[in-house]
Amino acid sequence: MSQSLIVRLFHNTNWILVEKISKALLAGLTSLLVARYLGASGLGTLSIVLAFYAIFSVLGTLGLTIVLLKELEVEQTNPERLIGGAILLRVFGALLGVVLLNLIPVVIYPTQETLQVMLLIVSFSFVIAVGNIFEVLFRRELLSKYVTIARVLGLILSALSKLLLILLDADVIWFAVPLIVETSVVSFAFFMLRHRQDSVNVGALRYEIQESKRIFGLSWPLLLSGLVGTLYFQIDKIVIFELMDEASLGRYALLFQLVSMSLFIIQAINLSVVPVLNKLFYQDEVTYWSIYREVTALKVLIGLCIGGGLTLLGNIVIPLLVGVEFTYSTSLLLYFALYILFVSIGSLQAEYCILVNVVKPLFYIRVLTLSANLLANILLIPIWGLEGAAFSTALSYFLNQFIFPSFVKAMRPALKNNIFAVFKLADWQLYKGLYTRVRKLR
Repeated sequence: MSQSLIVRLFHNTNWILVEKISKALLAGLTSLLVARYLGASGLGTLSIVLAFYAIFSVLGTLGLTIVLLKELEVEQTNPERLIGGAILLRVFGALLGVVLLNLIPVVIYPTQETLQVMLLIVSFSFVIAVGNIFEVLFRRELLSKYVTIARVLGLILSALSKLLLILLDADVIWFAVPLIVETSVVSFAFFMLRHRQDSVNVGALRYEIQESKRIFGLSWPLLLSGLVGTLYFQIDKIVIFELMDEASLGRYALLFQLVSMSLFIIQAINLSVVPVLNKLFYQDEVTYWSIYREVTALKVLIGLCIGGGLTLLGNIVIPLLVGVEFTYSTSLLLYFALYILFVSIGSLQAEYCILVNVVKPLFYIRVLTLSANLLANILLIPIWGLEGAAFSTALSYFLNQFIFPSFVKAMRPALKNNIFAVFKLADWQLYKGLYTRVRKLR
């Protein structure tokens, strides 16, 4: 990798880290305050609303980000036609998401009026979020500065709105509003910043149904994979809500949210390195795999640190900040630490599958993973409670990243390099190289 590309990647990662650190700090702090205010039961109500929102929000995004990043690298692509078609497609997906989000829960929980009203409120964010399509332009050019500006503004105003609700002693139903606030700010900010992008003439966008159909033909496997993937992360909350109670869901949801936010560094590295790896894959595959292993090894090292800290300190720090009702067993924390490790190892695997057009096997694997997770949750939650839910998450993710891909020939290179990256941790050259590069970038 050239020094100039390393410098661009470094600065791009810095901006993404600013975004992720801001999200971790603001969302983490407000989550703790909201948890103290609502208690485990109130937080459980809010969590099930956000779980349904996350599931149906996939219909609004349609898995377009990865497809657009790839299509923008194709030489004969017309950017104005591509982005215009993607916007048209997102509008349709958003409207479908609004209808389903308000219809299905009413059928499932006809007596849960608070739940239904909160879902109605958050459903408007699907339409508002259509403007987020411009984010892909900044990601492609490693201009995450503008993405960070938009998202941090949204986070700040969302956090302020939550604090205002707490000060006003508001009912749980109003805690659906901050999501609308954040989505509106981010979408408006991307719309205002779009003129800084000269790779696409926004004023000349072409909204063609035929192009939307073409894009959907490329993205529908990712849509289904994204839906299955989102169900994977939310199904345990739904099962806990059904088999246990709202307070148990609130305790589990807070821990899961804190674990997810602790992965901000890994997410930042992925977001920054994917555009670079996409270019390298078509230019120099040997260099592609070399950088792939190095980045994965770095993420594994970070994952070990995060998981170890969670296991040793989580059950001390979290109850101290939120209250004793949010106390967890050591085994529960350990299962989530394993999940963090598995995420750090295999989180670039899906992007490789997109590059080599292995989307259908990826979808089938996610269906198998979701099925395994659902079955394990149904079997283990009645026996082990929250520990059963966490164990199911770690087990199914292990199957997803290491067992199921071994049966797909085209996915084995990524699996092999993921394993090589783990062994790379024993190579002192990794740490020497990282130290040398950091010194050069100062």
